[in-house]
Amino acid sequence: MTSEIIDVELRRTPEGIRKDQMWLWTTLAIAKMNITEQIQSHSSELAKIGFKEYDALHIACAKAGCADVLLTTDDRMLRLAARHGNLLHGRVENPLQWLVEVT
Repeated sequence: MTSEIIDVELRRTPEGIRKDQMWLWTTLAIAKMNITEQIQSHSSELAKIGFKEYDALHIACAKAGCADVLLTTDDRMLRLAARHGNLLHGRVENPLQWLVEVT
């Protein structure tokens, strides 16, 4: 799954390998979440407990899209998610750790 917030981040990412990799991953998505009032509202609640604006939007989009897991390498986001997991309605995991778990 991808989302409008991924599109925003892609536009803000300088040209280079990182942007190319991000774009490639988004092309593999089979669904795209548009940011709705409900997602905005949930995102605002997540921001109140310490998530950065974009991180909160990613989590809110994942919840609205019924994602089983949101993968991130952002250590700060992972720590906050572990601390507030009961409020997220889904898992936020490091991709490498998640891959080890599911294989």
